[in-house]
Amino acid sequence: MSADNFTIFLKALAGAGRDDLATAAEKVHEWVERNPTVEYVEASDVLQVFEGTDPVAVATALSLMSERGLMAMKFAVSPRTTYTRLESLYDSIKAIPNELQDWRLGKFEKDDAEVYPVFVPLWGH
Repeated sequence: MSADNFTIFLKALAGAGRDDLATAAEKVHEWVERNPTVEYVEASDVLQVFEGTDPVAVATALSLMSERGLMAMKFAVSPRTTYTRLESLYDSIKAIPNELQDWRLGKFEKDDAEVYPVFVPLWGH
């Protein structure tokens, strides 16, 4: 993604009267730029750094950024007993195998896991 694409995205949000989402998207972008080695971003990452930011606006901005091709939405998995995120990210919930392996826990079932969306930036940061 180029800087131009992000600027066009922000202008579209502002033009639609969604300054709240434009502000949230700017916070997401800034967080990613500050953390250039991260594999993905979660809404909670942004909210921890930018206190007072609307959590619904951040979650919506991430979703819209995914829809517009600025981010790729993936799914992360953590066993409920250890809450340690597994290394693999999945393209869909259906792509997650029914049996998973955790280095601490060993084998466990997908039904015994927390599955949550994460967003992978698609721009060179």
